[in-house]
Amino acid sequence: MATAACDTFFDLPELVCHLTNFLSQHDLIKLLQLNHHINTICTPELWRTLSRRIGFERLLDSPLALRAFSRNINSVKSIAWNIDISTHYIKAVWAYLNSTAVLPEHQSISTDVLSNPMWGGLTLPTVTSIHPLPPMLRLTHYSGHLSNADYIFTNLFEPDSPQRETHLHHPHQTLWLLQLNRSTLTHLTLYQVPLTLPRIRRHICRTLSQLIHLQTLRLGAPWHYFIAPQAFDALFSSCPRSLVEFSFRAEVEYLGGDTNLTPDEDDWDFDQLPLVPSTEPFHCLTRLEFPKMRSMGSTQALFIVPILMLCPALETLDLPAIKDAQTIKFISMALSVVCPLVTDMSLVSNASVREGGEDVMGIMQQISPGHRLRDIYLISCFDNALPSTTAAGFLQHAESLRRIELRNSRLLKSATIQTILVSCQGLEHLKIEENVSSNDCALHLEDATLAEWRCTRIRYLELTIAFTPDGRDPKYFAADPTMATWTEEDHHHWDLMDRLYTQIGALSKLVVLKLKAAGVPRQAHTLRSRQRGDNFKETCLPGLLSLEDPTSGKIGFLSRLSGLTKLRELRGSLFWTNKEVLARTGEREVEWFVNHLPALRRMVLLFHPGLFDAVQGEEELPWVIEELRRRRPGLLLDSDRRDEYE
Repeated sequence: MATAACDTFFDLPELVCHLTNFLSQHDLIKLLQLNHHINTICTPELWRTLSRRIGFERLLDSPLALRAFSRNINSVKSIAWNIDISTHYIKAVWAYLNSTAVLPEHQSISTDVLSNPMWGGLTLPTVTSIHPLPPMLRLTHYSGHLSNADYIFTNLFEPDSPQRETHLHHPHQTLWLLQLNRSTLTHLTLYQVPLTLPRIRRHICRTLSQLIHLQTLRLGAPWHYFIAPQAFDALFSSCPRSLVEFSFRAEVEYLGGDTNLTPDEDDWDFDQLPLVPSTEPFHCLTRLEFPKMRSMGSTQALFIVPILMLCPALETLDLPAIKDAQTIKFISMALSVVCPLVTDMSLVSNASVREGGEDVMGIMQQISPGHRLRDIYLISCFDNALPSTTAAGFLQHAESLRRIELRNSRLLKSATIQTILVSCQGLEHLKIEENVSSNDCALHLEDATLAEWRCTRIRYLELTIAFTPDGRDPKYFAADPTMATWTEEDHHHWDLMDRLYTQIGALSKLVVLKLKAAGVPRQAHTLRSRQRGDNFKETCLPGLLSLEDPTSGKIGFLSRLSGLTKLRELRGSLFWTNKEVLARTGEREVEWFVNHLPALRRMVLLFHPGLFDAVQGEEELPWVIEELRRRRPGLLLDSDRRDEYE
C-alpha cells in the first residue's frame, strides 16, 4: 500500500517523458538513485503507524497491498484496529507459520496456545483461504479489543451457545501476539477485557508480567461488567515495574466465583511458571486511575491502600467514589506517607442530602499543604456540609492549586466559589460545570463582590453568576435608563454588577472566558430535555454587551472588559436575540469590538433554535452581527446550540 503510493509518486513515466529533452543520461541515473533513496527512507515511515483511519478492509481486499504489508512488516511499530481485523490477521499469521514459506527467524515461534482447542482454537481448515502474513515482532504501541459484544452476550446470557467458545478464543490469540512483542511493547490499550474465566485471567496476568518495557497500560472492561477486587489486584500486581501510567475503566464489586490463579493439571499452562503476584513497588509509576467501586463501603480501604503503598512515585491519582470516613482517613494517611509527590487528584462525590453533604473532599483536608497539590478534578460535587468541607479543602491548598475543575456539580455554595476566587492566588484554570440547575451551582452577585479576586494568573474561567432571580436584565434597566427613578436598592444592584465586571476585566491573562447567567430552573418534568443548566433562552449577562454613554444616558459595562488583551475565546450567556440586549446594542458596540480585545478569535453567541444556522449566513442575522462580521472578518462568530438547547 505505502510502497505503491511511493512508486506512483516518484516513478511517473510522464515526468520522465517530459524531462528527456532537458536531462542527460547522467541526470536520469541521478534521478533514479534519488528515487531509490527516497523510497528506502520514506517507506518504513509510511508503515510505522497503522490505525483504523487507513481502512484495513481495503488492505485485506488487495493482494498488492497484502504483499506490501508482508514486505514491510518489520517497519510497523504502532497499530490500532478493531476485533474483526485483528482476528483475521492472527489467522493469517497462523496460516503463515504452518506453511512451507516460513522464514528462519520465525521457525522458533511456538503456536501451542493457538492450536489448543480450549485456548486459541485455531485449525488449519479455518485458514486455508486466508493470505498468509508474517507476525509483527517490533510493535511498540498496540490498541485493540480483547473480546467483543458477542462474547459478552453469549457468556452472560447464552452459556450453551455454540459460538461461545469461538468468542473466548480471541483473548488468547491477542495475548499470544502481545507476547511475541514483549521486548519492544511500551504502550498497550485493550478494550473489553474479560476477567471472569480463570484461564483468561491467568493468561492476561502472565502476558503483562512478560512485557518488560511496558510504560503505559490502559484497560477497559465491557459495559456493565463487574470484576472482583482480587482479580484487579492480581492484574495490577502482575504488571511490569517499568510501568509509568496505569488505568482500568471498570467497576469493582465483591463477587463469588473462582479467583484462584493456579491452573489445573489439564490446563494448557499447567507446566508454565506459577503466577505469584509481585509485591515490589512501582518506582516509575506516576499516573494511576482506579476503577469504579460498587457497594464496597469500608472495605474500599483494604482495596485501595495496599495498591497506593506500592506507588511511591505517584504524581497523578484518579480515585473512585468514596463515602466511608475511615477509608478517607486511611487513604489520606497513605498519600501523606507513601505518595508525597501526588500533585493531581480526581475525586468523585457520593454524598447526598440524607448523608449530610460532601465528604470526599475530606481527603484534601487531611493532606498537609506541604503536599503541593496543583490540579483538582471533582465530579458530582454536593457541597452541603456545614461547615463546607469543599471550601475547606480548597482553602487548605490555596497556595499551590493551579487547576480546579468541578464537573457535573449537583450543589456548590456561592461562598465556596468565592473562596476559590479570593484565596487561590496561583490559579490558572477554573471550570465549574453544573449537572441540572445552574442556580444550585452559581456565584451570587453579592458574594462575587465581597472581596478582590486574587486569582490574577487565571487563563481559563468558566462559572455561572446569579445576577437576578429570573436571569434577565433587572427591570430598572428598561424602565428608566437615566437612573432618575431608581431606588436605593436599584443603585446598589447596579454598583455590584459594575464591581463584578471590573473584577473580570482585571484578569488580564484570561485566554478563555465562559460566563453564564443563572436563570429560572426548569420544572421537574422538563429536566430530561437538557442534561444540565437552566433555560438559556431566557438568560443574559445584564449590561455586558452595552457601552455606557453619559451624553445619551445609555448604560452598560462593555468597556470594563478592555483589559482582556489576551482573550482568544468569549462565550457563555451571550444571547444576542434577547430583546433587552438588542435594545442597547448598536454601532458603538460594534466599533468597540473592532478596536478592542485584539487577541479575540472566537465568540460563541446564543440564538433561538431556528437561528442556529444564521451565523453561517443561511438565515437573516441581526444587523449588529452582520456588521461585526464585515468589520472584523478574522473573528469567528459561532452559535452554541449543543450547550444551550439539548
